[in-house]
Amino acid sequence: MDIVINILLVFGITRMPSWAWLWTMFLGRQIIWLVFIRFMYYPLENIRWRHFLSLFIFSSGLFLFLVFTDRQSFGQILYSDGFIEALTKSTWFLLAGVYLAVVFLSFWFLPIDRVSLAVFLKPHLRWRFIMTAMGMAGIFTGCVSFIVFRVAYQINDWTWLVLTALIATGIAGWWWWEYNLKYNLVFLYSLLAFLAIIFELVWLVARLPLGNLVSGFLLVWLWYLLWILLRFNLSAQGIVWRKQAKFLILNLFIFIIFLIFVARWR
Repeated sequence: MDIVINILLVFGITRMPSWAWLWTMFLGRQIIWLVFIRFMYYPLENIRWRHFLSLFIFSSGLFLFLVFTDRQSFGQILYSDGFIEALTKSTWFLLAGVYLAVVFLSFWFLPIDRVSLAVFLKPHLRWRFIMTAMGMAGIFTGCVSFIVFRVAYQINDWTWLVLTALIATGIAGWWWWEYNLKYNLVFLYSLLAFLAIIFELVWLVARLPLGNLVSGFLLVWLWYLLWILLRFNLSAQGIVWRKQAKFLILNLFIFIIFLIFVARWR
């Protein structure tokens, strides 16, 4: 039943006559999930609402992805000039497929009866984080799209930048808490540092001549790197630079390759 509702939502997005209808459809989807989650079995009660929060962030991001991505017809895809162009024109359908698959798997991971918490908690935690990261990519894409396309021109660009930075920081703090980091003064300082850095990054990437999807992907990449470094810094062991240096150098190399050979510049 949930898959059928998701399919109707995904293919109904492109047929909605106004933003009011779009947001009504989106909120209706969240209410249905709330009902499902309320009556489903969870090994721990508090995971129930964490699951919903991950779903809400994920669906918000994918909703923005689908709204701001052109949907090409199958004929246009079939007559593309090469594989790369066909892949580019298929982006909307790929995103729709990701939306359907990820939501299905998030419920599929749930046990039907009592199981060992060690068997359930870690895979579900990691899957919820992946869902959240995907949602953040869509939120970043939405921010850049609102600024570049002037969709809501009544709202100042700085409002979108500040709002996106606050959301990204709040979600980062939530996931530090999910990984059992203590909430103290250092935690608060890390949040403030995260807010300042991510605001600067969103401001910078929004002004680069990149497509909105690429901008969202780059921002969530940087968001994750910043999140994990500060997470290690908040842990009792701290950042072990000998281990993290290879990870950061590899990411820098891939980042440069992506910008030069993969990213499409406006």
